[in-house]
Amino acid sequence: MPRAIVFSDSHGDYEALERIMESHCENAELFIHLGDGERELEYLRYVYPEKKILFVRGNCDYASSAPDYDLVDFCGKRIFFTHGYLYGVKSGTEQIVEEAHKHAADILLFGHTHLPLVERSGELYIMNPGSCSLPRSGARKSAGKQRCGHACQAVHPREQRLSGKPERAHGVPAHPADSGDGARAACGARHSRGAGSG
Repeated sequence: MPRAIVFSDSHGDYEALERIMESHCENAELFIHLGDGERELEYLRYVYPEKKILFVRGNCDYASSAPDYDLVDFCGKRIFFTHGYLYGVKSGTEQIVEEAHKHAADILLFGHTHLPLVERSGELYIMNPGSCSLPRSGARKSAGKQRCGHACQAVHPREQRLSGKPERAHGVPAHPADSGDGARAACGARHSRGAGSG
C-alpha cells in the first residue's frame, strides 16, 4: 500500500532524519519535509538518490530557493504542504485551512509549531507531524505518515541510535558529526521576508 512519510523542523539534526529514512525507506514512496532543515535534507538526497523527497522552506532556511508551499497528487488526493509560518499557525489554523481550500486540497500538511496535530475540517485532513528534532510542550520527537485510503496519522521515530553513518562519496555534503560543528543550527534571527522565528 503506497505511503508518504512527512517530517518537519529537523533544525540540523541529521541523525533524526536518518532514523526516519532507515525506518521507512523500504515501504514509503514519498517523503515530504515541511521546512527548517534544508541543509540536512540535501545530505539525505545524496544518500537516498532513488527516493522522491519534496521540500518547502521554513523561516529558518535562510536564502533558500525552495518554494514557500507546494502541491503534490498522491493516491488520487491533492496534498497542499507548507511550513506554516506565513499563515500564522502558532495562533490557529484558520488562515492556512482557507489557503488549502483555495488550492482544492484534500490534505493539508504544515510544521513550524513543533507540536503534532491531526484533525479534520470538513473533508480536509490536516496534519502537523510535530518536530523530529526539537519537540515543544512535552511532545515527543515525531513524524507523520499518510497511507492510501487512510487518514493521516502521527508516528514516533524509533529512538535507537544508528550503528553507523552512510559512506559519503566525493562532493556529498558533510554530515555535521564529520566536522564536529554540532547537530543543531541556531534559529533566533528573523527571516529575510519578515516572518517570526521558530
